Amino acid sequence: MSDMISLPVPERLSALLPENRRHMLRGHEEISISHSSKLYHVAQGSSPSRTSDFLDATIAALEDEMEYIKCIQDGLVEITTSGVLSNDAFQTEMRPVLNRLRKTSHTIDVMKRQRSSIEANLNDVKRKSITGPLDSGLVEKTRTHVTVRTDADATVTRGKGPPAWVRKHIHNQRVTRMGVTRYYNLATEYERGSSFCHVLGLFIPETSIAVAYLVPKTMDQAELSRIFGVQYDVLLSDPRNALSLVKPVKYLLEEGVIGIVPTRATGPVPSSWKCVVLDESKNEDFVYKRESGQIIRVKDLNDRVLSFLSESRPQCRYLYFRFLLSYLKAKRLELSDVTAKAEAQRSWPLSGEYLNKSALKTFARYVSGHELPDQFSYGQDI
Repeated sequence: MSDMISLPVPERLSALLPENRRHMLRGHEEISISHSSKLYHVAQGSSPSRTSDFLDATIAALEDEMEYIKCIQDGLVEITTSGVLSNDAFQTEMRPVLNRLRKTSHTIDVMKRQRSSIEANLNDVKRKSITGPLDSGLVEKTRTHVTVRTDADATVTRGKGPPAWVRKHIHNQRVTRMGVTRYYNLATEYERGSSFCHVLGLFIPETSIAVAYLVPKTMDQAELSRIFGVQYDVLLSDPRNALSLVKPVKYLLEEGVIGIVPTRATGPVPSSWKCVVLDESKNEDFVYKRESGQIIRVKDLNDRVLSFLSESRPQCRYLYFRFLLSYLKAKRLELSDVTAKAEAQRSWPLSGEYLNKSALKTFARYVSGHELPDQFSYGQDI
């Protein structure tokens, strides 16, 4: 793959790493060369079995890329913990590493879960070609197919949503952040250059904070209007449809690794919420490094009660819908451990503004191919 292992460690950082860590990184780079050679030779074949071999080799290469990126991540943690690298420098250097790690992890997940359709697509490419063998651009064709599937996962449905200029008008990040800041009264405790993360309960450098939409802004607007009973622009401009989160936590929420549920002590109208880790395979993944040097990992988010600086709260039905999206994605991908943990959560309270139950059930059936369990049947028949 043309961009595989294309996240070199800058020389200034490489010199700071322990010798054993540099040796491990060199080993991964050598394995990458071997993978590239194998991919090239496999791509010359034209039989269906060659396509299968090609996908096997591609997935193996991506999995080693994951190990390489994690090796860089561990090295950065090592030199920061030992005091060689400052906390600010750590945050700066870690950002592209985490972005690449998430992208590669998601690509592997989609390739494994959607393998049959990817294989059929590539075989079709071969049948239509003049020469027969897989061409040199097959890797990019594979990536294109996976990217389309990844985008579909991100939007959940295949609806295109509103035009780009409408999304830009409604979802200008700066304006939305101001609305969220006002609604949650974050400005009362505002520290210059900082913003607040509702899950971590910490003030964090503003550049590391993002607005997390509970109902995705990329979903089909007509479908959202049917489910929620309000116009699209009203729904997605509602500050109760957002939380202020540090970027890694925002990603974990959007990917369904974590969910937000009412606490056990909550009454009929929830006012207290907690984070739950749904995908425990990500428990050791890095989330944030505090100024004290403490590393917060995914496992540390489980049962963590959300912090608010005022009486304002996100709307229950928006949080429910985000939780439901995580469940449906896991159901479709047959992640039984994730779905079991989601199903073990207690029923959501039914008070407050409704969701169209029939539209919700249809949506769930379309997205996951399964019926919505009774404990998730939040809403009213209208």
